[in-house]
Amino acid sequence: MFLAELPSTVLNLRPGNEEVSIVVPAQAIREPQHGTGHFARGGTAGLLNYDLQGINSHSREARGRFLSASTEVGGFAVGYTRAANFNSRTSQHVHASWNKNFKYANVGVSVDSQVGTSGNNKDDDGVGIRLQVSAPLGGDRSLTSTARRQGSRASIGAAFNERVDDTLNYELRADSDLGAAARHALGGSLNTTSRYAQLGLGINRDSTNISYSGQLQGAVVAYSPYRVEDTFGVASVGDISGARITTPQGPVWTDRWGMAVISGLPAYQASLVEVEGKSLPRQVDIKNGIKTLEAGRGSFSTVDFEVAKVRRVLLRAVDQSGQPLTKGASVLAADKTFLTTVVGDGLIFLNNIDAPQALTVSLPNATSCTLQLDLSEKNDDGQLYENTDAVCR
Repeated sequence: MFLAELPSTVLNLRPGNEEVSIVVPAQAIREPQHGTGHFARGGTAGLLNYDLQGINSHSREARGRFLSASTEVGGFAVGYTRAANFNSRTSQHVHASWNKNFKYANVGVSVDSQVGTSGNNKDDDGVGIRLQVSAPLGGDRSLTSTARRQGSRASIGAAFNERVDDTLNYELRADSDLGAAARHALGGSLNTTSRYAQLGLGINRDSTNISYSGQLQGAVVAYSPYRVEDTFGVASVGDISGARITTPQGPVWTDRWGMAVISGLPAYQASLVEVEGKSLPRQVDIKNGIKTLEAGRGSFSTVDFEVAKVRRVLLRAVDQSGQPLTKGASVLAADKTFLTTVVGDGLIFLNNIDAPQALTVSLPNATSCTLQLDLSEKNDDGQLYENTDAVCR
């Protein structure tokens, strides 16, 4: 047995001395734990769902058993649990719940009660009843009210939730006990996702104390605001920084090199990864902003979004006498390829132009002139196009 479970065991036979020497590793002297469990789930055409769960665990000094069974029909569910431990203490509970969506609210009721004990188990808080009503308030806001009664104790509470966007949500809540020794509590929480981490803050205050909580979560592959799973990837959007990408885990943003971490991908399933066009600079065009990935478990994937930086210019061209060029005149590149035509008031829109260069305008009277296009080396990424003037000579 030792050799099978602990391969590093050293076994020496000494027939002359009628001895057997066994040297085992340190983990062999730890108390062994053994457990068995069974779980089954099924149903018939969605009309009857059920859950069965059994757990049996034991060691040298302790033994425990847990049995749970529940079924659900429509919005009504009922269940039974039984737990027993090594000192012969057992407890049995039954529970039932009902939940239904109405036009303006969701209503849920649950009831639980201990129905039997044995041994020294005297813990019985009586019948517990909970009523919860949740109402949407428009947008991504909701208000949830609860009323609870457990034995002789009763309390009420309310919580307001708002999802501002897919990077920020918060909750405000209030609870109060009913009765002579009433206890009142106020609390709130805030969760936000930045380019590099997820931040959660919380506060809770009652009549006797106040507590604060905080959580910072992320990962360093490049930078990711989410926990990196075993199946992940990296997306690139050229060298564009700050581009927002929607992933299965949530939004991420590209770093200064145009890279972003896709922190988790569902294995063996199609996943959409999308670049939000409005997050790109106005003078950047993307060929295809949606890609589909199918990753195997434990794999690393890459996805490249091809982008092109374009320089758009709205040019107001006049002739040497100061008159706008004739509407309909053809505008040709330096290699005589057709680019566009002159529109009203001498305006010429150039969709993708490199500066500097000379353009030829072919006029309706069989003459032509040359536009010398001189632009600054750098352009403003925040503008859809640049405005400039030129004289056709």
